[in-house]
Amino acid sequence: WDDHEFVDDFSIPERGRTLYNAGVAAFRDYNPVIHSTSRGIYRSFRWGRNAEFFYLDDRSFRDAKASAGGLCNNPQTGRPDNFPTLPQGRRDFLANFSSDLSQPVSQECKDRINDPNRSMLGSRQLQRFLQAIRRSTATFKIVMNEVTMQQYYAFPYDRWEGFAHERRQILEALQASAVRNVVFLTTDDHANHVNVVRMQTLEEGGPIDTPYQEFVTGPVSTRTFETQIDETTEEGNGDALRVAFLKPPPPAGVGMKCAALDVYSYAQVEVTRSQMTITAKNVNGDVVQEEGSPRRDCVLTIPAQ
Repeated sequence: WDDHEFVDDFSIPERGRTLYNAGVAAFRDYNPVIHSTSRGIYRSFRWGRNAEFFYLDDRSFRDAKASAGGLCNNPQTGRPDNFPTLPQGRRDFLANFSSDLSQPVSQECKDRINDPNRSMLGSRQLQRFLQAIRRSTATFKIVMNEVTMQQYYAFPYDRWEGFAHERRQILEALQASAVRNVVFLTTDDHANHVNVVRMQTLEEGGPIDTPYQEFVTGPVSTRTFETQIDETTEEGNGDALRVAFLKPPPPAGVGMKCAALDVYSYAQVEVTRSQMTITAKNVNGDVVQEEGSPRRDCVLTIPAQ
């Protein structure tokens, strides 16, 4: 499920359990999955010999957003800062798109984003997931994830970047156990974003990759990411941000393999013994391509290791 089973960027601490219970009931009327107070809708299952799916519940146990209560409000706009985790040098560059980024982010906001006591999954789900994926004998492990795991810094409060300690904890645990052939399959961003999942990207010391990839797809029925950026700043900035920041490799940008920000889409997953291929398809069933030149297909192929 997504936050919109309840309300935008939903968490129980911010919006209450009455709304949560109503959202659970409505969701399960249309999608009769198992739900419990201890597990939420977390589950995993095998798809033949080669694939296992892990469905994370990113809503039932999460703490409030770091921006709750106005802690991360930008002094120029009075609204939550759009790029609070981005190093100030890159914020100054992006101030060409939005002048408020020249204002520094408060240390209190950064501290809350990195607070080790904040969680998205809750401790029991986190341990259940890590134990299950470590034990999996499937060739490929597909983590069905509601919010983005990769770094791209924009609007991070509802995403894994807004729960930075637990994000790092998961990636470190997977690598420490040498869990191979993991891909995060994600929605919520209203765009197609394909990239390696990094421990860090533009921070001091340079990028630190993990062996894991993420494939983000969507939307099907709401504003695209490019439209959201244009509405938040000014028209044309969505594509300009893609060209100037999302596509260039570090240290100029985050180096996305695919960044198609203005298309309605879904993901098709194909798995064999030797490889997994994930393809973004548009409403006509055609492969999604980035705009610009050269036009790259939004396809991720992962060979078995």
